[in-house]
Amino acid sequence: MSLGTTFGAILLGLVTSAVLYGITTVQTYIYFRRYGDDKPVLKYTVSVLWVLDTFHQVLVTHIGYTLLVVRWGSLTALVVPPWSIPATIICTVISDSIVRLLYAYRLLKLSGGNYWITLPTVIGSAMNLAASTAYTAQVARLDFDKWATVKWSFYWGTAGGYTADLWLAICFVAILIRSRTGFRRTDSVIRRLMVYCVNTTLLTSLTLLVMVVTFTVMPDNLVYIAFYMLWPKLLLNAGLATYNARDSLRGDAHSPSELLSIPLSHTSYASAFGSTRAPTNPVLNIHIEKLTETDATGGSTE
Repeated sequence: MSLGTTFGAILLGLVTSAVLYGITTVQTYIYFRRYGDDKPVLKYTVSVLWVLDTFHQVLVTHIGYTLLVVRWGSLTALVVPPWSIPATIICTVISDSIVRLLYAYRLLKLSGGNYWITLPTVIGSAMNLAASTAYTAQVARLDFDKWATVKWSFYWGTAGGYTADLWLAICFVAILIRSRTGFRRTDSVIRRLMVYCVNTTLLTSLTLLVMVVTFTVMPDNLVYIAFYMLWPKLLLNAGLATYNARDSLRGDAHSPSELLSIPLSHTSYASAFGSTRAPTNPVLNIHIEKLTETDATGGSTE
């Protein structure tokens, strides 16, 4: 083991995790300031997720402080893992499961109440939770150099999370593609939503993939633990970003500056009514109703 792949990896993971926690806190503040009218269940869930992320950051800080300060200069610093590492794994899978259930609920609403379409996400999240808990129980009393011998529960857990995230991205993009209307402004909003889905899933999936690769290729160091510190914060920030983007998307979809232009030609009038003579002063009356409906995220839109 070298300093770069052990203490250095933990230090970089700690610093990056702290930055992401700051972004999470800002996004949580923005959410409650802008969307105070959301359903209480959704607001309580966001609060619980922020508390879990705060606890996760406390655990990550404890890992760094224990290894880099308390055990500094000790020859056995990397023999016995701090208790906060197994606790971080449990906190991570609980937070990730809640975020995925929020995505699954949104998918359920967008699909018109199709429970079957959410089943792979639920199964993947359950597999991630169960396998990661089993992995934690297996490695909790082992020395660091023995963690690499516990592989299958680690692989099953990460495979469940990866499958759930990938399935969500595919379903969201497929539903959005089918929702295109042909109107420029509406389709522009749908394209932005598809970019959100792809980018958020791509970032978390790449982090998860790198974590698995480093665990497989370099099992005798702590690089994969550094990536594990970042995974839940990336997933949570991605979810909060989609909720906080609602005002921007609604503004694009309902901008009052864009007028709907419907040309009335002599040809279209004649073909529709079987006459070659158009009225002298054709008048097109458009009745506009203002509707308020609840979207899939639990907020309201007009």
